Amino acid sequence: MVSDVIDRCSRLWRAVAFFVTLLIFVSHWEGKAIESLRGLDMDAIASTLPPGVSQLALYDLDTGELIGQWGDEEPFTPIGGLHAMMTAWIAARDLDWQATVVVDPAIDRLPEGAVRIGLERGDRVSVRDLIAGTLLVGAQDAALALAIETAGSEDAFVARMNAEAAERGMADTVYTNATGRFDDAQTSTLADQRALCLAVLEREDLCDLLALARTSFDTVDNHLPANVPNRLSLLDLGDGSYDPRVAMSLGIGSNKDALNMACVADCRGSRVLLQCLTSLSKQRSLAAVRSVLDALEAGMATVDVSESVTRLLAGCAEGDVELDVPIEGAIELVLPAWRSFDESDLRYELSDHTGAPTPGKVYATAHICYGDREIARLPAYAAQAGSRTAIDGSDLRRYTQSDESYTPTRYDRYGWLAFVVGGCAVSALIWGLSSWLRRMMRLSAPW
Repeated sequence: MVSDVIDRCSRLWRAVAFFVTLLIFVSHWEGKAIESLRGLDMDAIASTLPPGVSQLALYDLDTGELIGQWGDEEPFTPIGGLHAMMTAWIAARDLDWQATVVVDPAIDRLPEGAVRIGLERGDRVSVRDLIAGTLLVGAQDAALALAIETAGSEDAFVARMNAEAAERGMADTVYTNATGRFDDAQTSTLADQRALCLAVLEREDLCDLLALARTSFDTVDNHLPANVPNRLSLLDLGDGSYDPRVAMSLGIGSNKDALNMACVADCRGSRVLLQCLTSLSKQRSLAAVRSVLDALEAGMATVDVSESVTRLLAGCAEGDVELDVPIEGAIELVLPAWRSFDESDLRYELSDHTGAPTPGKVYATAHICYGDREIARLPAYAAQAGSRTAIDGSDLRRYTQSDESYTPTRYDRYGWLAFVVGGCAVSALIWGLSSWLRRMMRLSAPW
């Protein structure tokens, strides 16, 4: 009897050792799921956010690179405007924006509590106003009207949505309705939704809508309000949550359990697509978005690129006209932590010509650009004969925020080994303790 008790205690201690070791490994890899890319400290960003932010992804729209993420491929149920983005995108592509839609009687079947902009059967509304209501408000009556106008019925339109998702490689996305109402069978991931966001951002007409803090409607022959605000109040100058860095809302939806959203922000010249899923209130979720943007800007630095611009302009000319473009002072470029400066991305364009070139006189304005961003404007003079100075361009170099590329730390390289050794040590300690207790209990047991 006593022997059985000792054996059971020993097995229990060894089970504890196993689970402690397993817990150490799980906690390590859970931390590694917060993925940091190219020098951006996602752990530091995570530490500034409340626990209710369950998924986050940051994507550099200028370079087409994922900056960092956690939960990027974990499934969730898209709701509201984020879900209806697919509805609006298909309708914007397939319908004439100026066409008039007569609202179908099916609008009466929307469930109680659905988000509406006031449409009633028989209303006459432009496609543009329906798209605006769907994107900016997440209006389910507008989304349903678009679906029926595009495909004849909501079911037929949902089939088109799923076919479009498959064509765009959104392998983990399933749509069950066109309006954004909650349905457990509906699923997607941040990675899939990002593919759709990028398709939406390719359309200038949709981008113009998404940048509006408020939109007006044509109220003739319908029950629409004169105007409605964008649900993403970060765009509204008159709202307390306004943030001038936020340039577009790509959809926001919420219910009592979750909020999902996507937006485009300009962080000191770098365009970033931010996607998140939270279990927080709307105001706390928007505060979390501002914290993320603050952290992104904190990781940026100003780099002097004057030498690179000097090399770029060494052979400046337009046709047969050779030009001198003097540089006075520093030309600075703000770079984020995740992006390196590449001199080959520098270019110049000439504009504002003054007429026929006169040596020593201003001939044009040189616009110095880095990628799509203008960083300086300089006067370009028609060169004097024999006055041009040769510049040696053999020492081209790349810059980052600290003039060197991001170097992985020792933890990045060997952190996993510390967890392995630590886990084995704790396991061996508990195992040895259980064996010692087993021997002591056997020796002291009254046989």
